[in-house]
Amino acid sequence: MAKVSEAQLKASKKWDEKHKEQKKYIVARSQAKRFIRKLATQEDLKNLKKLIEVKENNMNKESIFAVLSKKANLSAQEEDYALVWDEEYIDGRIADILNGKYKFGNKIVDFDEAKNYNSSLQSELDNLKEEKVALLNHDFSKISNCVAGDVINNKPYALVCTLWRK
Repeated sequence: MAKVSEAQLKASKKWDEKHKEQKKYIVARSQAKRFIRKLATQEDLKNLKKLIEVKENNMNKESIFAVLSKKANLSAQEEDYALVWDEEYIDGRIADILNGKYKFGNKIVDFDEAKNYNSSLQSELDNLKEEKVALLNHDFSKISNCVAGDVINNKPYALVCTLWRK
């Protein structure tokens, strides 16, 4: 084994002192990998899988937003106009359109009648259905105003930003 120079030891120590949190993270990650590769029993692996599942399930929409926002490199202003879409969100928008009441003059009507007065309602519904299919197929480029998309915890998410980007 080659001897490490004094300069290298000093540089390593300086880096370690300057990057304490990063060093702590790297060491912990390495220890976890080593434990899994060399020491873990079947029971350990089973318990670790449960822990990983809980950690993944706890990743809420705020953290998903942060992941996708970083991926899209959004500015603070753009973040104000961005929203995470998942299957549940799109289903909710579809339900709102289908179950909504619409006013035309003095008349209040349901969706089936309203689309006769306003064809854009049917188009909006059709677009949402197409975007849902695109989301489920991970084809994020087919979702209007989608600036980033990813599969997180086995669920597809799209970050949609309504602020026009240059």
